[in-house]
Amino acid sequence: MRTALLALSALLLLTAPAVADDIDSNLIRAVFADGRLWVLSDRGTLASLAEGETRWRSEPQPEQTLELCAQDGHPVAIGGIRAGTKWTVRRHSSGSWQELGTIEHAGMPLIAATCGAKEILLLTQQNLTTITDGTAKTRGLYEPMPNTIGNAAATLVTPELLLVGMNAGEWGGGLYAIERDNGFVSSVSHTGLGICGGVLNPKCHPVNGIVASPWKKGCVIAAIGLVHMGSDGSLVEVCANDVRSLFAKQLGPDPRPPERRNGVPFPSVAFFGLVSGQGRVWAAGIDGVYEVRANGVTQLAKLPKFQSIGGVGISFDQPGLVLVLTSANRRFSVRRDVPMLVAR
Repeated sequence: MRTALLALSALLLLTAPAVADDIDSNLIRAVFADGRLWVLSDRGTLASLAEGETRWRSEPQPEQTLELCAQDGHPVAIGGIRAGTKWTVRRHSSGSWQELGTIEHAGMPLIAATCGAKEILLLTQQNLTTITDGTAKTRGLYEPMPNTIGNAAATLVTPELLLVGMNAGEWGGGLYAIERDNGFVSSVSHTGLGICGGVLNPKCHPVNGIVASPWKKGCVIAAIGLVHMGSDGSLVEVCANDVRSLFAKQLGPDPRPPERRNGVPFPSVAFFGLVSGQGRVWAAGIDGVYEVRANGVTQLAKLPKFQSIGGVGISFDQPGLVLVLTSANRRFSVRRDVPMLVAR
């Protein structure tokens, strides 16, 4: 009887969301699904909001939510203890959360999780687990992921690769590629003279967004952004082993001596959001929203006036997009809130 009551309580917890006056502003994920904006804080709390609403809807889970992604128009939450022995995957559909399965593992911390078109991928330092139609398959990595690379800020799934952008703030982060068929891990980089030389240096460049290039098959675009004693960022294009700068906008006079400039502008616009849809790519910089095209990058609009809802700045003003301010980056850099970008 006690077991049945506990199960019923858990079911009610998943199907009866409550309104929240305030939510945690340290947001690490945001997706648009089921006609709502869903956000996840770094403390594992989940909430959602529809355009026009003035209060968040709390989305309680039986355990801490570790990751959030969207699949087939529905939000997917991975819950559990980050370094525990199992994680539970749930998808929200028809007004309630439905359990897709539980993943048993060896207690390695979850680095990243992401949704593909028909699969969900979970990455630890030593393993990559793929969940398809409720069945999980785990492959060991050829070599462990480095354990000092910060937090996973962005992911992109292709048939061959899992790409992971890392954010370690002033210590960089970089871009990593995991080959799905053999578990081989490589750092995708472009370095130059000096500690921070090059356009994609894992020691200095946090990667906050990754999307597939709509006009170059097999290529991706990555957003780099850091504000720490100055703003530093750019958009880069990666095609196999070819990494090049796609766009960088200088913000003022370069204080560095000529021998340290290395052809890379500083200070420059830092980018914290990057999304794609319908053959278009948008980026969120600290000074506005940009559109990336095959023939160049243009600024569409300055950052809007954000509406504060439950302590979080939100804007639905830009067609097809939602901008969300997060304070999570304060733990990595000397900067107040930065804009996350969500396609809707």
